[in-house]
Amino acid sequence: MTKDRNMVILVDDDAAVRSSIARLLSSAHLPFAMFPNAEDFLATVPSDTRGCAIIDVHLPGKSGFDLQQIVARDHPNLSVVIITGFDEERSEERAMSAGAIAFLRKPFDAESLLALLKKSMVSKETA
Repeated sequence: MTKDRNMVILVDDDAAVRSSIARLLSSAHLPFAMFPNAEDFLATVPSDTRGCAIIDVHLPGKSGFDLQQIVARDHPNLSVVIITGFDEERSEERAMSAGAIAFLRKPFDAESLLALLKKSMVSKETA
């Protein structure tokens, strides 16, 4: 991981999604790290990392909702955006009630995501 402690972290098992978001974040000059599952995230990301975690609901091993709970407890300086390619009943309510700043369904608008991330990262810098 980079020494820059204010970054975007994406946890999604879909390599195409990771690649697409990597291009978007690179074009916006936002530092980022990407992981295919919760376990890799947890083994790598220090608890003092600041910024925003984008977490897919459906992950191998721990689910995105499981990871959201762990992030809320152990990574207090990370905001959470939950993403999903599925339209399951109550997922948005579950994510938001657990503290997510947004719930996005794939495919989502790139500019809206960037605006959300930049706003989130600024608010975490001043927290």
